[in-house]
Amino acid sequence: MLLQVSTPVGLDQDLEVGLESRFLACPEIEPAFAVPLSDLCEPTDNGMCPMTKAPFSVAGYGGFAEFLARGMPDMSQWYETLFANFGRSYDKEVYTQGTVGEVDFVERELGGDRSKRILDIGCGTGRHAVELARRGYDVTGFDLAEGQLRVAREKADAAGVTIGFQRRDATEPHFDQEFDAAILFCGGAFPLMETDEKNHAILLHAAAALRPQGKLIMTTLNALFPLYHSVKDFIQANEVGSTTSEVTFDLMTFREHSELTFTDDAGVSHTLKTNERYYTPAELRWLLRTAGFSTIDIFGSHLGEFSRDHALTPDDFEMLVVAEKGE
Repeated sequence: MLLQVSTPVGLDQDLEVGLESRFLACPEIEPAFAVPLSDLCEPTDNGMCPMTKAPFSVAGYGGFAEFLARGMPDMSQWYETLFANFGRSYDKEVYTQGTVGEVDFVERELGGDRSKRILDIGCGTGRHAVELARRGYDVTGFDLAEGQLRVAREKADAAGVTIGFQRRDATEPHFDQEFDAAILFCGGAFPLMETDEKNHAILLHAAAALRPQGKLIMTTLNALFPLYHSVKDFIQANEVGSTTSEVTFDLMTFREHSELTFTDDAGVSHTLKTNERYYTPAELRWLLRTAGFSTIDIFGSHLGEFSRDHALTPDDFEMLVVAEKGE
C-alpha cells in the first residue's frame, strides 16, 4: 500500500505501508525511516487516532497518514539543528578565533612529541585537528554533525593534511586505548547534552579511548561565572552571527536556558531553545575521577591563550582542564 504524503521539507514522498508487519518505511529518507504503526497510532475504542484525533480510514491507517501529511515532528536536539548547516558561519564566531594559541598549549602538554596520536572529540569544522596535523601529529576527529565534518574535510584538503574525520556520537563507545591524548574544546559535545548522564558518558568514553597515562585536555562552562555575572550580557557581547534572548539560569540544575536565533549557511533563519550545563570545579573533578582519570588540574580558560598560569576565578566563563588517565 502506498501513501502519498507531504514531508516536513515540502517534498511529496511515496510511503510504503506494510500492513502485515504494521511498519511504515520510506526508502527515500536517509537513514531509512521505519516506525511501528502500532506504537504510534493504535485506534482507540471509538475508532479515533489518539495522535491526530481523526478517524481511521482504509486498513485502519488513515489517521496515521494524516499525521504524516502534517509533517513528522522534529525530534532532533537543539545542537543537532544548530550544527546541521552552520560550519562556515561557525568559523566566524568570536570563540573560534584562538586556534593557534590553543594548539600551542596542547603541544606543550605533549612535550612536542609528534609521535603521539590525538583524538579530537566533537571536532566541529576541524580547526584544532587541522592545525595539529599541520604540525605533524597523527589526528583523528569525530563529530555528530555531518555538515561540520564536510567543512573539516575541505579544510584538511586545502591544508594538504590527512585526517580521519568520522561521524560518531560522543555519548556512545568509540575507541579502545588507541590514543595518547584527546581534546574536547569549545563545547564539542560536553556540556551541550540534555542530561548529566550523557555528559558523563562523554568523559567515560574519552577515558576508554586513551592509553594509560593519556591526557584529556578540555574546556567547559564554569558554574562560578553565572553566580557572579550576567550570562546574558557576556553572551550578547560576544555574538557575531547569532542573537541570544530569554536567558535564564536554573540554580537547582546549573543549566542555562535561552532562545538562540541564527542564520545557517544557506541563509535560512532558525530560532532554537538551548540548554547548556555549567559545572563547578568540584563536580567536574568528581566526574573525571569516576571516569578513570587520576590527576586533574583545572585552570581559567582564556581564548587563544591557554596556560597553566591562569588560576580559575569567577571571572572565567570557561574552565581549562588537563586530566591524566590512571595506569
